[in-house]
Amino acid sequence: MILTVTLNEQISECSNLKAMILPVTLNEQILTHSNLKATILPVTLNEQILTHSNFKAMILPVTLNEQILSHSNLKAMISPVTLNEQILTHSNFKAMILPVTLNEQILERSNLMAMILPVTLNEQILECSKSQGNDLASNIE
Repeated sequence: MILTVTLNEQISECSNLKAMILPVTLNEQILTHSNLKATILPVTLNEQILTHSNFKAMILPVTLNEQILSHSNLKAMISPVTLNEQILTHSNFKAMILPVTLNEQILERSNLMAMILPVTLNEQILECSKSQGNDLASNIE
């Protein structure tokens, strides 16, 4: 169920996903999942640390294009291009950030499909594998 409220009040629920975005700043948001706990610390983007039982990504305090992510089951190559042109790949995760605006980005996962439509941040729609949508004409896999 997608609530028509602000981003911080949105609640997305699925059999394999429960994400609660707390009414705090973006850096203080906490996302929880049965196999995922990601805490975005109240620091800069480059200092954020994401942890997962099968995933550990440390974003170094350098420019975004200089970041290096490494994991036995993860190979992420961030090319020296814009954020929207970056491509992150994982054995169970494929996220393709298209060369379009942030609101047009598409993130996909084996048990998660989140489509951020070309609308404002608070109007974003997150969909799970139970309710799949593909309204974007620029959907590229």
